[in-house]
Amino acid sequence: MNRLIERLARLQKERSFKLIASIFVLVLGVFAYSSLLVSANAPDAEARLLVTVSDVADGLVRDALASTPVPTDEQIAERLALRVERLGLRTITQEQALRAVERAYERRESPGGIAWLEQGPFGAIDGLIRNTMLVMTTQGGAITVGVGMAAICAVVIGAIWLGIGLSFTALLLGGWGIAWPLMLIPATAGFGRLLMGIVPLALMFITLLQAMRAALSPSLPLTAVARNVLNEAVRMKIGVVFIVVMLLLMAIIPLVQVEDQPLRYRVQQWMQYGLGLSYAILVLLTVFLSVSTIAFEQRDKMVWQTMTKPVQHWQYLLGKWLGIMALNLVLLSVAAGGVFLFTEYLRFQPAQGERAYHIDLAGNPTRGPNAREPSTDRQLLERQVLVARIAAEPDPFELTPRTLERRVRLAMDRMPDATEDDREESRRSIQAEWDRLIETRLRDMVEERRMADPGTEITEQEVAQ
Repeated sequence: MNRLIERLARLQKERSFKLIASIFVLVLGVFAYSSLLVSANAPDAEARLLVTVSDVADGLVRDALASTPVPTDEQIAERLALRVERLGLRTITQEQALRAVERAYERRESPGGIAWLEQGPFGAIDGLIRNTMLVMTTQGGAITVGVGMAAICAVVIGAIWLGIGLSFTALLLGGWGIAWPLMLIPATAGFGRLLMGIVPLALMFITLLQAMRAALSPSLPLTAVARNVLNEAVRMKIGVVFIVVMLLLMAIIPLVQVEDQPLRYRVQQWMQYGLGLSYAILVLLTVFLSVSTIAFEQRDKMVWQTMTKPVQHWQYLLGKWLGIMALNLVLLSVAAGGVFLFTEYLRFQPAQGERAYHIDLAGNPTRGPNAREPSTDRQLLERQVLVARIAAEPDPFELTPRTLERRVRLAMDRMPDATEDDREESRRSIQAEWDRLIETRLRDMVEERRMADPGTEITEQEVAQ
């Protein structure tokens, strides 16, 4: 076994393996993106992606159990066949509709019982494909998915050329292979989900750390000291503790949120706590690691060996700083990637008033042609939380000298016995009043722009109205 592992370790460092594996990843990425793009642009693709036969069956069974008298399975199956045909999904027979209704009853009575595959990689892959195609049906979604898939391919190819391609694959498959069975057991489901989330974060950290070591590989005093700091960070207990705590928090926070809360609040909490705690951990790591890396070298007299080499004092200190900043860059990239991934995961969870993503409690789509009104929670999430706005300050209107003199003259006409001091006082009061008016007007205009829905513009004329 050890000999096999050694042979695989040598294989992943060979140049021919790196070339073949890189070409395979590129071809696979282009093929996957092309297939998704074609499927997403097919007629009625959005309706078929939003609603499945299972979604419609679950909604009909829910309505049937709430009605009196409860209709028979055959009657529900007839309604299911009609609803599926009206929604433009694939045509199903009465027997298929009846079987779908029976499975809906089973899912309702024992959640997770017959759908155990849906909790594993097969269901995850199917959900990922559906959600990706739904994103591609939106405006600019194809570009977003293309950039995301290009980034994933870049990370995988980077891992291959760093000589950890097979290790990367083994850790991913091994970690998720352990997490999947744990998710099927109620007592260990939480730990399984935690492991499922921490595996990609750990792989991202390992890959970026190896890439940073490669970037600091030139034989220079500055880069040598910085590279040594990276090695110390994963070897010293102080660095390991902060790194592990950060990865655990990034994976735990989405799992401990209360599902009864509106989805928009959960997304806001995750973005706030995920980013805030990551920054706090990075601050503490920077302080403790920067102090310990120099103090411990002086305590253990390791600095004597460094100073005997052609390393200037300023190179030693600057190299320490560069190494710590490089580690911060790696961890900050992991935190940013984790926040984005889990935000997208939460985005496709059911909001209040939904039984699935953009599917209301009755099983009807709330997006696309002839769709019903989305729930309030979903609208607020899409229009106020997950929104990027372009900052555009309104052009202030100024009080010109001519307008100021005219207003002062009008004020003086109402004061027959006015003196020159009164004239100056009027000028100052008019200027102050005008400044307050401009400030209020600017604040109102900014608020109007913040209330704009995504993809819309507010012109100056609309603001003025």
